[in-house]
Amino acid sequence: MNPARAVMCAPRLEIVTTRSGRMAGVSAVAERSDGLDRAEREVRGDVPAFVVMPRVRARARAPVAARGQAQGHGHLGYVDGLRALAALFVVLHHAWLQIWPVDYARSPTGMDALLTGWMAYGHFAVSVFIVVSGFSLALPIVRGDGSLRGGARGFLWRRAKRILPPYYGAIAFSLLLIATLVGRKTGTHWDMSIPVTWHTLEMHLLMLQDLFGQGKINHVFWSIAIEWRIYFLFPLMVLLWRRVGTGLTTLGVMAAAYIAQYRVSGTWLAPATPDYVALFALGAVAATIAFSREPRWRLAREALPWTAAALGFAALLVALCWRWGSIFGWGDPSMLVIADTLAGLMAAAALVAASRAEGRNPLRAALGWGPLVSVGVFSYSLYLVHAPLLQVAWQYLAHPLGFSGLAELGLLLLTGLPLILGVAYLFHRVCERPFMNTRRAPAASRQVKPEMRAASA
Repeated sequence: MNPARAVMCAPRLEIVTTRSGRMAGVSAVAERSDGLDRAEREVRGDVPAFVVMPRVRARARAPVAARGQAQGHGHLGYVDGLRALAALFVVLHHAWLQIWPVDYARSPTGMDALLTGWMAYGHFAVSVFIVVSGFSLALPIVRGDGSLRGGARGFLWRRAKRILPPYYGAIAFSLLLIATLVGRKTGTHWDMSIPVTWHTLEMHLLMLQDLFGQGKINHVFWSIAIEWRIYFLFPLMVLLWRRVGTGLTTLGVMAAAYIAQYRVSGTWLAPATPDYVALFALGAVAATIAFSREPRWRLAREALPWTAAALGFAALLVALCWRWGSIFGWGDPSMLVIADTLAGLMAAAALVAASRAEGRNPLRAALGWGPLVSVGVFSYSLYLVHAPLLQVAWQYLAHPLGFSGLAELGLLLLTGLPLILGVAYLFHRVCERPFMNTRRAPAASRQVKPEMRAASA
């Protein structure tokens, strides 16, 4: 889903002014260089201050240069690709925990440890998710006039409509499986999700499950509550961007987040993990570097080796994990904060690197691989429903065959992955897609392909 975009060329362009004072010195060519026509902006929800409406008299392919510009500013397939990698890593991590649950002090040894030990670090996929969320939500602001469409109330309403229906649907789905198939303890990682009490259900409905009743119903839901609270800080961040500047705001938000993380460490508020706010800010500033037209950000985008930076941060993260050993044995909370930050920096640098549309970009091509992007489209649903489905696959398909260790893990992935991907896609169609922030473009300008939409957060 990262194809070159078909842009309709027209012999005449009609400029429509929607806000006063925005047309001075702006030509139709400058508007087209933004690579977004009115139909695409309507789909993305980022209506510009002025739009150029092409009068199409004949269907024609755009020049190569124009198609490249459109690809650079349309549906960001590489963002979905990165989401897919993070979601699949989480699935692999929890499949690993099904076989070697740390809850019961079991871990792989020998060749099993050598071949599968890397799966223990799936926690860092959540750090990537947070960075991608900050990047995606900042994009319309960076490409627009620097303000939130509809203000804080409109933004929070759109986020609620996008996030909450699938989340509550996943709660119902998990409870149904608990009531029918996976409601008893079997000595796996899923055991932390049961039994369910009225208190834990109430906490999940109120998005407080990371602080109270953590892990019950579905042990992946803790991160949804954390990101949900970050949304309430985002309008304030946008306001500070406009008044103080993006750079100073990002530094201030990150400093405040790390101070808060230090202050809550060891208290009942520790599961709130305030340092994730810093990772969200990293994603937002990555969007600024990648797409801002300001000279200083353009210089940073073009002058710095972002691919090398992403690889460097990844190498540092791997080295720290190798030096510190199993993540489940890290006793100092600051170790996890440092590692999370490296994972966030890696993701932010990778997003900036992949955003470069000029020339050959292997990272963009890899993340924009079609099957990967397709999984990324329903990665939120995949994240929400995979845990109970892993237990179903282990309990009824893999474990009864009597294998253990690496063979059991391979059998679990062989039987469980198709089940999980299929059910997650159906869940996406029923509980997520109807609530995604997409709108149909006006018929007069509906020239783009239906799948050419902005990457949804």
